Parts: sequence; structure tokens; C-alpha cells
Amino acid sequence: MHADNQYTMKKILGIDLGTNSLGWALVASENAIIDGGVIIFPRGNNVDAKNGKESSFSQQRTVYRGARRRLYRRKLRRRRLLDLAARYFNLSENAIFSDSSPLTLYRLRAEALHRNLTAGELFRVCLYFAKKRGFLSNRKEAMRETTKEQGVVLKGISELEKKMHEAGAPTLGAFYYQLICDHYAGKRLGERILERWTSRQMYKDELAAILDSQSRLGNPLLNESLAAELQKQVFYQRPLKSAKNLVARCRFET
Repeated sequence: MHADNQYTMKKILGIDLGTNSLGWALVASENAIIDGGVIIFPRGNNVDAKNGKESSFSQQRTVYRGARRRLYRRKLRRRRLLDLAARYFNLSENAIFSDSSPLTLYRLRAEALHRNLTAGELFRVCLYFAKKRGFLSNRKEAMRETTKEQGVVLKGISELEKKMHEAGAPTLGAFYYQLICDHYAGKRLGERILERWTSRQMYKDELAAILDSQSRLGNPLLNESLAAELQKQVFYQRPLKSAKNLVARCRFET
């Protein structure tokens, strides 16, 4: 008889819906709890263990995918420059990187403004520029300066440009090499070389200055065709893909 009453008596279902869980209870009219439980939702985002910031799973996948694409395109630029070196001067990759000292690279970037470079030296500088091209925003509209990340980048670039002007350095490479020489002499030890914000325009101006100096110095290895091809391959920027297929036709438009 008691079992029959359990099915015929009035019941109340209470639900407590939260952001991370759902609690429920089935209560009889006599305030007797028939059943209840809690369902905990699985976390729908990622949490950075260091700073506690949350990000969606799709955002993390987008970051990883972007890193893979950048690495692929960097390798592609490198491959195209090595093909140019082989086509024009029959240079192999081992011949270009016979001296792998980082100091040599900074020295070449500074000396390129005053002396003729060999084919291997010129392509080593260009290969470095193809790898480290500086900051360039891909957004069509300038990001608001109130954005914290954008402010840090622009501030770092502005400070570096100011130091270059104060040091009288014509290019970024000349500034770095001058700083390295001062370090060896025990000067300006508080100024670092790495971990600086640089802009794409800095590298464009430096490569243009190097190619102009090599042409002015009469380097027989360089001509207008090769100089234009080097600049094209180093700073090639793939056009943004069209998103027209993602925009539906508005039924209210005629």
C-alpha cells in the first residue's frame, strides 16, 4: 500500500542550476526526499596554471595552428632563398653557414654598409632576416593603443628606435654590433641585446640600406634583378584569405 502511495502522491522536482554543476532533488508532498543528486559539468576551457587566466579550447588550438603555419612559412622562405643562392652562385647551405658564430652575423650586418660582401655572406644576412622579420600587425585597422599587449610592443619599439638615434647607428644591425663591441670593452653592460621588440620596418630599412650600399660600392655579385628578388623573398607576406564564403546572403537585401 505504501508503494502505491509513492506513485500517486504529489511530488516536487527542485533544480539548482549553477555555472559548473546542476543539483536536483525529488521531494514528496510530506517533505520527504525521494531522490537527489548533483551533476558536475566538465570544464569547458583551459586555465593557465601560472596566472590563472582562462581561455577556450578553440583559442588554444588556434594558437597552436598559427605557430605551425608560421614555422612552415619560415621554412618555405628559407628554402626559396637557398634555391636563389644555388641558382645564382651555386652555393650550398653548408657553404653559407660555414661560420656559425652569432657574432659574425652582427659583424656582417654592420660591415655590409662599408665593404663588399661575398655571396655567402650576403645570403647569410638575408636568411637571418627571413627568420627574424620583426613585429607587424596583420589587422586592417590599427589596434587600440589602450590594449595592454599592443602598448608594450609599441613602447619597446619606440625605446629601441630612440637608442639607435642616440647612438648614431644607421641600422639595427649596426646598433647591435656597436653594443657588442662595447660589451667586450666593458661598457654599457646594463643594456641587453636579446629580448627586444623590433618592427618589420626596421629590418626592411636595414636590408634596403645593405643592398643600396652594395650597389654603391660596386659589388659585382649584385644586380637590380637579384636585389629585388631578395627583398621579395625575405619579406613576402601572403595575402589574407577571403572570408566571403562565410558571409551569408541577407534575405532583406534586394
